[in-house]
Amino acid sequence: LINFMQKEIEILKKLISIKSTCDVSNKEIIFYIKKKLDKFDNYIYKFKKDNLILYNLVIKIKGQTSKNSIVFSGHTDTVVPSVNWNKQPFKPVVIKNKIFGLGSSDMKGALAAMMTSVLQLKEKPSQDIYLVFTADEEGSAIGIQNLINKNILNIENSLIIIGEPTDLNLRLGQKGVLEIKVSSVGKSGHASLASKRFNIKNNSIYQAIETIKYFQKLEDKLCKVRDDKFGTSSVNIGLINGGISVNSIPENCYFTVSIRLLPRINIDQFYNNIRREINCILPNIKIDRIFLGESFLTRADSFAVKKVKKILQELKYNYKIAYSSSWSEAGYLKEIGDCVVIGPGSKAQAHKIDEYIKIDKLSKSVKIYNQLIKE
Repeated sequence: LINFMQKEIEILKKLISIKSTCDVSNKEIIFYIKKKLDKFDNYIYKFKKDNLILYNLVIKIKGQTSKNSIVFSGHTDTVVPSVNWNKQPFKPVVIKNKIFGLGSSDMKGALAAMMTSVLQLKEKPSQDIYLVFTADEEGSAIGIQNLINKNILNIENSLIIIGEPTDLNLRLGQKGVLEIKVSSVGKSGHASLASKRFNIKNNSIYQAIETIKYFQKLEDKLCKVRDDKFGTSSVNIGLINGGISVNSIPENCYFTVSIRLLPRINIDQFYNNIRREINCILPNIKIDRIFLGESFLTRADSFAVKKVKKILQELKYNYKIAYSSSWSEAGYLKEIGDCVVIGPGSKAQAHKIDEYIKIDKLSKSVKIYNQLIKE
C-alpha cells in the first residue's frame, strides 16, 4: 500500500514539513501547492490580517461545461502544536499504516488527496473543477470570507467537497458558532476597603460572575430545544482572566464564551439579543464578537449527496451520514452550492498530540475524489 501510494505520501510529507500554523504566514505552503499544480490555471489572492500577510489559492481546471462545477476546498493552516508532542510536528514519519505529523488529519491529508486526484487527470473533465486552498480557518476564517465576500468564486449550483476530517463519513450539516468576549470594568483599590456593597458595584470579577449567571440561564433555555440531527445548542465559557493580586480589588476582568447554535437560529439576531439583555442587567459590561460562523445543512436527497453516495457505494466503502457541532468553511461555501464534508482524516486526531492519518484512508479518499472528477 505504501509503495502504491508513494506520490500521495510524498506530497503529504512535504505539506506537513512546511510550517503553516495559524500564527504565521501561509505563503510557503501556498506557493508549494501552486508549483505542484502549475499546469492548471491558478490565481493567488493576498490579503492582510493584523501583521500577517496571508494567501488564498484557487486552481481552475476547465471542463467541457461550466455548469454544475465541482469545488474541492481545504484550509492550509494548522493549530499551534502543544509542547507535549513526543514526535517532531514538522518532521513527518511513516509507521506501518500511519503518517504522523502536525496537520496530517486536519487537514493536509485531504489537501494531498485533492492535489493527487487532479494530477492524475489524463483528459478534460466533464465540468469545471476548482481547488480552493484557504488561510486562517483555525483563526477567524478570514481567508474564506475574503473569497466569498469579494465574489472571487463567481460560481453557483456547484458540488462542494470540503476535506475536513470525517473518517470518510458524509457530514451534511453543522451548527453555527458564536464566540464572544465579555469584559467588565470596576474600580481598583486595596482589599481592606472591600465590602459587599462596594464589591457589587466596583469589583469587576463580581460583575463577571453576575454575567456568567446570565449565560448559565441561557444554557438552560437552549437545552430545552432539541433537534433530531444536531441535538441541542450549547454554551461553553472557555477562558476567564481578572485581577492582579489576592489583596487588590480587581479593576478589569473578561471571559470568553463559545456558543454552538442549531441551524434554525439566526446568529446575528441571537447575538443582538444577548447584548441587549445583558446591558439591561449590567450596563457597564462590554460585549465584543470574536467570531461568527454560519451553520450549513445540505438535504440528504440533494443531487450532490446522491452523487457522492453513489461513488461510495460503487467503491464498496462503508460510510455514515453525520451532523456536527464542529465548524467548517461550509458555513460560507454554502453560498455557491451544496456542501458535503468528507475527508480522510479522523476528527479524534484533530488538534491532538502526535497527530496522524491512516494511509488506507488517504488512499480511499484519492479514489473518491478521482471518481467525482471523472463522472
